[in-house]
Amino acid sequence: MNISTVKLEIPEEIIEEAQGIARGRNRSVESVLQDGLFMVFGKTEDCEASAEILQDFGDEQLWEIVNRRMPWEQDSRLRELSARGKRATLTERESRELEDLLAALDRQILLRSRALLEMKKRGLDVDSFLGL
Repeated sequence: MNISTVKLEIPEEIIEEAQGIARGRNRSVESVLQDGLFMVFGKTEDCEASAEILQDFGDEQLWEIVNRRMPWEQDSRLRELSARGKRATLTERESRELEDLLAALDRQILLRSRALLEMKKRGLDVDSFLGL
């Protein structure tokens, strides 16, 4: 993975929350913020680590994960390749792309489920949200 450095202005309350998480987990603030960004952008591969990190998230952050959807471009491409794959054989490149998109969707669904579970453990009303 290539690493780039950017200057980013972050609200003080987010920094304070990240510092609290970092102290509690004996980690750097930078690593806590990176994990959060990886999770938000669907780039985390380690779902067990994601579940552990979710415990430190506030309720609002968990709701953000639950309500987050796959970016329109990826969703559109996933639908296109799925439909095309039902009608004809995909090229090797298209098959790999479809597998990657499905894997990203699976990770997102698993993360969403883990966020819902964490909220349920906290006593939040997720049943109403799910229509149960």
